[in-house]
Amino acid sequence: MATAEQIMSLIRSHSDDDDEHFYTIALQIASHEARRGHKEIANEIRDLYKARNQREYKQTCVPEELMDILAIKPADVSLNQLVLHRGIKERIARILREYLEQELLKSYGLSNRRKILLIGPSGTGKSMTAEAIAHTLHLPFIAVQLDLILSRYMGESSAKLHQIFNFIRENRALYLFDEFDTLAAMREGNDIGEMRRVLNTLLVRIEQDASDSIIVAASNMPDSLDKALFRRFDDRICYSLPDPESIGALIHNSTGSFLSAEASIGSLVSKCTNLSCADIVNACHDAVKDSILQGRDSVRPADIERTIFERSRY
Repeated sequence: MATAEQIMSLIRSHSDDDDEHFYTIALQIASHEARRGHKEIANEIRDLYKARNQREYKQTCVPEELMDILAIKPADVSLNQLVLHRGIKERIARILREYLEQELLKSYGLSNRRKILLIGPSGTGKSMTAEAIAHTLHLPFIAVQLDLILSRYMGESSAKLHQIFNFIRENRALYLFDEFDTLAAMREGNDIGEMRRVLNTLLVRIEQDASDSIIVAASNMPDSLDKALFRRFDDRICYSLPDPESIGALIHNSTGSFLSAEASIGSLVSKCTNLSCADIVNACHDAVKDSILQGRDSVRPADIERTIFERSRY
């Protein structure tokens, strides 16, 4: 059961029209009930929260001046679909747990992790992680086109960043700043002064942001980023190419019922050691499509080996 303090907090939030605080307390109660084994009532509370967020998702409207920079996307990837190192999964679980228990943390003067930097090679699951977090928390998933801010709006980039962070403050969602290393590439261009102003604006706005949104930045080239950026994030998670166990899971997940249970994929795993998650998944999908078009209801390891070879050539 909810504590007297939690009930009072719910009443105060309702009286103050503070929906965010009200639902945060409700999620805290759901987590408490789940730990006590009362999964049915915990799920009912979370279902109500999910329905509320779905209504909020439909109501999220990007203003015309930001429509080419902010893209609302469906978040259809679940955590179960991610094939990641165990350590990364544990850190993602911690982000989710802190978000759901943010009111409890606030009562101790602490805040939840909500500014996350994902680092690693292209195709290792950074963007999918952001999507899975949004999916799990039932948050709108909004991609920020950072490259357009720095190219199309050069000269007014800082003003656009201010508009974006004002929108972030007023519209709770998960915001993905993909290809964050664009900052470094632009810094080497002609207008170094303009780039420095943009970077300073971004540093200040990230640091000052106290919204209920989650901000995720993804970078393929962390060495090229300004070191001052790192300190603005609550957590930094490093991704790498998949290990043998992950490769095996990717092959099985991507081929599904097309790969017979008896098929040995040991030799395939060794051929994928330099490929990203995305390359492995695409190679498997290529093999499955070839099998379908050839009228076969199964895919052979040799078929996957061929498509892996095609992917590894470039």
